Amino acid sequence: MKKTRQAILVALATGLTLPTIAEEQSPIIVTATRTAQTADDSLASVTVITRDDLEMSQAHSIVEVLQNVTGLHISRSGGIGKVTNVFIRGTESDHVLVLVDGIRAASATLGSFSWSSLSPEQIDRIEIVRGARASLYGSDAIGGVIQIFTRKNKTNSIYVSYGSNNTNEVNLSLGGGTNWKYSINAGHFLTDGIPITTSSTEDRGYDNTHISFALNGNINSDNKLQIAINHAQGRNKFDSGTGNSEYENRTISAEYQLQATSIWSQLFRLGDTLDYSRSYSPYYPSSITTRRQTAAWQNDIALSDDLLTLGIDYWNDDATKDNSGTIDASINNLATFAQYQFSSLASDWIIAARSDKHSDLGTNNTWNINWGFSLSKQSHLTASYGTAFKAASINDIYWPYNSSPCWYNAALTCITQGNINIKPEFSDSSEIGYKFKSSKITFTSNFFYTETRNLIEWSTIQTGATEYTTTPSNVSRVSIRGLELQLDMPLGNWNSSSRLTLLDAKNIASGKQLDRRPATTVAFILQRSMDNHQLYSEILGFSEHYDSSGSIERPGYALVNIAYGYKLFKNTHIKLRIDNLLDKEYVTVTSSFAGDYSNSGRSAYIGLTYQF
Repeated sequence: MKKTRQAILVALATGLTLPTIAEEQSPIIVTATRTAQTADDSLASVTVITRDDLEMSQAHSIVEVLQNVTGLHISRSGGIGKVTNVFIRGTESDHVLVLVDGIRAASATLGSFSWSSLSPEQIDRIEIVRGARASLYGSDAIGGVIQIFTRKNKTNSIYVSYGSNNTNEVNLSLGGGTNWKYSINAGHFLTDGIPITTSSTEDRGYDNTHISFALNGNINSDNKLQIAINHAQGRNKFDSGTGNSEYENRTISAEYQLQATSIWSQLFRLGDTLDYSRSYSPYYPSSITTRRQTAAWQNDIALSDDLLTLGIDYWNDDATKDNSGTIDASINNLATFAQYQFSSLASDWIIAARSDKHSDLGTNNTWNINWGFSLSKQSHLTASYGTAFKAASINDIYWPYNSSPCWYNAALTCITQGNINIKPEFSDSSEIGYKFKSSKITFTSNFFYTETRNLIEWSTIQTGATEYTTTPSNVSRVSIRGLELQLDMPLGNWNSSSRLTLLDAKNIASGKQLDRRPATTVAFILQRSMDNHQLYSEILGFSEHYDSSGSIERPGYALVNIAYGYKLFKNTHIKLRIDNLLDKEYVTVTSSFAGDYSNSGRSAYIGLTYQF
């Protein structure tokens, strides 16, 4: 690991293009430490999904991209565009920090990311870091971090596709330039969808229109600038009781890199995130707008073979809501952090600490330590311990008092309101890992344990003879332990990847498995490229899981997805993907009110890419 780290430090000091230093094609990542390193040298548990991986799988949503990743579990309440939750290592869906081009991209009110706002056609790569990273990123990074890097086109192309449920997609990609490089992606996605629940018969569609722009270049040999803008908007159809909705999502990031001296580099980043939604609910119609402004100043100082990182992060959230109770609230957070990467006692070490001062929740301090030891050139041990926290969202604190007849029984009164006395959630996480990598075989195993306390839950209690009040409170403690195994190796002329996640995630008080977290998940992936053909297949298996606070058990299931690509002409590619090949009926989300939510049966999609 030491030689690779030395090469990265030289690259930081001289401005070399980082990907050229990768050993054995190991991709360069930045999310695990906020500095450049190879994925092989990371002391964290990481997965990198490259542009080639996206092209091979032909997935038409981020959910399909992530569903086979070790340690991740996904649930969706209906078809494409509907409410989607991504869980890392059994933690809550809002315990996943999502970054888009380095900018916090989750809603400031809901605390979750809109996973349908970005199409795979807009994405260059995805870096997934499992385990607590609050010492570098602050709130939300309890389970891990998912960073999405948008596509920077080098050529021009157009992509069109059509598939099941009258699903249409078109995407135009433009790119070029020499010293200053530009990239534009614009597209439209439209589907008739599927019924929301298994008891429904009417399809509920979704559409998304997006445009992205990026510009990056060298001001001079020591100064670099990068700007990225991503915008999406559309409509989402729900059942009549919920009401349809309109949405708009946008992220803007500006990043300036300065090589101050031969050993000192600086990074300045500004960001702006917009999340807007208008609900036409017959019961609680409203429009909610959240804005998040962020700023970061990071300093990387090369000290011989070591690397010291010092930085300041700031973010400010504003939220407004009309109708059925109004919100006009603002919260902010100022943080300082430090990280030291060094070698000592024949081992690699990372020590990091951070202090976050929240305008409503006070000061929260977090830290982590990572250790790595090479048993041989091919075998490595890692261990880590870290603390993390999750700040309450604007909804948790400031959701307005609202009293109205209950939608399910007009004779009852339902009250909802936030809790200004809510406290942050806290966690402690530890991990032990082993990695073996030869020229053909890579095997990794990671055992992890996380305990979360002061978990924020919205619950309903009876507060009067005919009155029920729903409000958030810190009520739960959760214990999570698990094992992740992954083996990548050739099988004849095929590349294979076998992945297993064992998870024991329980509410300590009740002893029940947490909702929507299968105890066992497996994935087996086969892929092959030959001449003008690309072949891809995946088998995904999920054990039984629980829902509605452990009161409902859903059976396990298996899915088979396949994809085929063919280079028809020099600049023309045909793509075919079939999801749920065996037409398996399955459920990932169950509601005590709505029943089982639907998932798509066998679905086929055909696409054409033309480069010009």
